Amino acid sequence: MQRYLEFTNKLDDYNYLLLRIAFRTAPTLLGIKPACLISLVNPSRNIIANWEQSKSDITGRLDLDYLEIKKSSQKILILFYREEILAKYLALKENQDFLKQLGYREGLNNMLSLVQARFKSGCPHEIGLFLGFPCQDVKAFMEYQEKISGIRSGLQVGQGPRVLLNGYWKVYHKPDLASDIFRRYDLARMMVMIVMLDPLLVLKVFAYPPAAEP
Repeated sequence: MQRYLEFTNKLDDYNYLLLRIAFRTAPTLLGIKPACLISLVNPSRNIIANWEQSKSDITGRLDLDYLEIKKSSQKILILFYREEILAKYLALKENQDFLKQLGYREGLNNMLSLVQARFKSGCPHEIGLFLGFPCQDVKAFMEYQEKISGIRSGLQVGQGPRVLLNGYWKVYHKPDLASDIFRRYDLARMMVMIVMLDPLLVLKVFAYPPAAEP
């Protein structure tokens, strides 16, 4: 990681942004996560202007769709996704039924428009579904937040769901499965980082039969 940071800091603004997005969206690039939510901020790089100038080229090179969720002069929050994969995930019956309860209409564009609008008043908890979090865990997290709100309001409420694992999301069910998914996400980022630093190393590591030592 230290080598990666040193390497990217030496790049020009365009390549710095390209590699930063590639690393942060690695699980989506490799097709194992429907979307990633990234906040771009770096005043020293004037990253907002760089994004505005280069976003079509960068997302085209990475084959990613994107939605600008929130934007200011210093910071921009962007959802990067693959349209087909995200649409398929949100169309799963459990996810679709839950989103309907929250006021979402069918169709990916409709869902994206509504979740973007809801960010104006805070972070909607259902964004977890868009990011590939299991529906059970999203529901449990929302229940937990309701319990916390009740306690802060001085209400007598029961104990909320227990967190079994913390990682890319708070896990309330099936921690072993979630742990495996977390490892896959980490491996995806590591693979993208290796490609950035040493493309030939990937060929050496995954070559079959193993590459001979020089």
